[in-house]
Amino acid sequence: MSIVLEQGLNKIRDYIYDKLNDGQLGSDGTTVTTADTALGAPITVTLKPLTITKKDKSLKIEYNTALGDGSGSSAREFGITDIDDLLITRGVFPAEDLDSTSVVSTTTQLLILQDI
Repeated sequence: MSIVLEQGLNKIRDYIYDKLNDGQLGSDGTTVTTADTALGAPITVTLKPLTITKKDKSLKIEYNTALGDGSGSSAREFGITDIDDLLITRGVFPAEDLDSTSVVSTTTQLLILQDI
């Protein structure tokens, strides 16, 4: 039996840290599948860089829009892309109408786990 060592888990974390890039909202609420390659209907103005903090065997990933970004749209999906614009994660949620006073913030915790 082989296991990934503590230092290996943080090495994997560092690799992922170096690759993640942007977050974006979209207006398509169709069910997520493992075959998804893009947001269903991206809201262009909500494409924003992520703020990523390294922690022991984990990453804290934060996404924030500016006041009024996407005003007039209805957000129903969120995705994270890497430095090559490849969609890494996609999630859907109940519609949230965006207006001139809207600010959207999300925090995602990515854990690099070791199961023995």
